[in-house]
Amino acid sequence: MKRLLLLMILLFVCFAAACAGAEAWASGLPEEFVPVLKHYATGLATDEEPAETDEPIETCRQYCLPLGIDPLDSIGYCFADLNGDAVPELVIGSMPGSALPVGFIFEIQALRDHDPVRLIRGWERYRVHMIYDESADRYGYYAEGASSAFESVYEYAVAAEDMSGWTDRHVIEAVSSPDDDSVRWALDGAEISGDEAYDRIERWQYRCMELPMSPIREWTPESVQARAELERRFGFVDGQTPGTAETFRRSFQLWDDGPVLDVVIKDTGRRRPEEERENVLQVTVTARDGSLAQSFEYASAELPATIAMGGMAFLDDMNRDGKPDLVLTTARGAYNEFFVFCLWNAPENRFDPVMTTRRWDWEANALTDETIPLELCDYAFSVSKQGFPQLVSRERDGYAETRTMVYEWLPLGRALTLKEAVEETNE
Repeated sequence: MKRLLLLMILLFVCFAAACAGAEAWASGLPEEFVPVLKHYATGLATDEEPAETDEPIETCRQYCLPLGIDPLDSIGYCFADLNGDAVPELVIGSMPGSALPVGFIFEIQALRDHDPVRLIRGWERYRVHMIYDESADRYGYYAEGASSAFESVYEYAVAAEDMSGWTDRHVIEAVSSPDDDSVRWALDGAEISGDEAYDRIERWQYRCMELPMSPIREWTPESVQARAELERRFGFVDGQTPGTAETFRRSFQLWDDGPVLDVVIKDTGRRRPEEERENVLQVTVTARDGSLAQSFEYASAELPATIAMGGMAFLDDMNRDGKPDLVLTTARGAYNEFFVFCLWNAPENRFDPVMTTRRWDWEANALTDETIPLELCDYAFSVSKQGFPQLVSRERDGYAETRTMVYEWLPLGRALTLKEAVEETNE
């Protein structure tokens, strides 16, 4: 039982980190899915019992209503190219920052001959999450279910190349004895040890990811009419096409009783071709209770339309003061992932600007007078001998070279000093 509990904790932790993967689909809204979204909006807005064919809508309501939350705001959707064929699939799941289980998928639909077809659905006893499989370079799903009080099932599969269904599917079954605490494990029907089963499940859970979602409320008649009126009057829709990856949005709650913050990252369209991070992005942070509204810009090599789903922003306690800070992705490659961050400023009730530092000249082996954003690569936390928290940045040039920089927080935890910069060449 302790091992099963640890697996659940690991699954939650995996969603907190930014997840690498293939590019999300970033074109216009596919018209074939419009009736599906409108149907969801109608079904989630009514108190009437849905038809027997509307199991996903009923499941959404069963999750939301006992919690006292509105399904229209707590259930979201997005479009993603799961198999890399440039044709989008529709994903219905829990909104980031809602009270629903993190990263829960209620339904995935694909287009076949221009008609939406259901590929999989999640429900109370079959919990589905999105994964990205690096070896297949495609998305897929991880699911946990129970067929009885004594039998649990764990599934893993990736999207078929032609999106006809799922491939590379594996199933782990755990059957508990009603007489004692023993558990019999099997992988695809063949018996395996408990350690092997836990190890494989942990690796599957590690690939789970939380998708950026737009609320289903956007497809209520009132919202549709409002967007149509904006387009009629001004010739454009305020913001980006709903549900696409053109605008990154994610919701966070800084602490249990704190306000829900909505973080939106948009491409300003401005470019700095002479800079390594050429794209100028705008970050807007607003609190739903009206206590916070701020906007700032930062430079990134990535765009919301091209970066992997879920990876533009997340929270982490960068200065180890017990308060979450905002971390923003600036570049993602085969070996490295780069970030900048903004500390949470409690007295001002907002995030500080992007943390800066003096540029390090690797050839001169010295700090320069140039102030630049403090960009970390695949960062990790450490502690100095004196007990001060540290941030370790480690950049790898394939297998040939590694650059490690160690920053140490000063006593108040609002400023950093560079303690070490080491360049190593691997033989």
